[in-house]
Amino acid sequence: MTTKETKSLNIHQAMLKFHKEFHGAQKTGVNEFFKKNGKGSVHFTLDDIVNATTPVLQKCGLYVIHQVSGGMLNTSVCNADGENITSAIPMAPNTNPQVTGGLMTYFKRYNLCNLLNIAEADDDGNFAAEAADLAAEIERQKEKEIKPKPPVTDKQRELLNKHLDAFKMNPAATREARQLEVYLKSDTFTEEHARNILKQFKENGV
Repeated sequence: MTTKETKSLNIHQAMLKFHKEFHGAQKTGVNEFFKKNGKGSVHFTLDDIVNATTPVLQKCGLYVIHQVSGGMLNTSVCNADGENITSAIPMAPNTNPQVTGGLMTYFKRYNLCNLLNIAEADDDGNFAAEAADLAAEIERQKEKEIKPKPPVTDKQRELLNKHLDAFKMNPAATREARQLEVYLKSDTFTEEHARNILKQFKENGV
């Protein structure tokens, strides 16, 4: 709750008051990929930081906001007068919602720890390990993205044009000729599609 005393504090005085009254947070996160003495190392989760700091921040007349702007995640500690101290970190472009959510959580925690000077020796390693995991996940998602398929090759086009000429000379193959003409004129006609058509022709003895 904001009191007359906290209202009179500027942002730096309020932050000083926060550091005097904040006595740390309990770590509940476990990173099995960053082991120490054979066990997964314990680290702060975002909930650990938020739950431990929010009551003290409010007592000091402060609150936290997170905003994404210009490809950056901006985390600000603000007071009621509009003063703020901000930590910003670039957001890697990504279209996968799960990866984006993981990045947001990671960067919010990183920014908060940076702003509120919450750190222990092990956390640097955890941050680095988690960042590496997220970077690897982004690369995996990029590999899964649909890539444009290679277009029909000149050799395939040559063979298909020969079939087209043969169809045009056969009155019974008018439909096949028209369909093949559509394919050959299409900008999206792919090497795979052409290969399948030629395979079908071969199997049917065309």
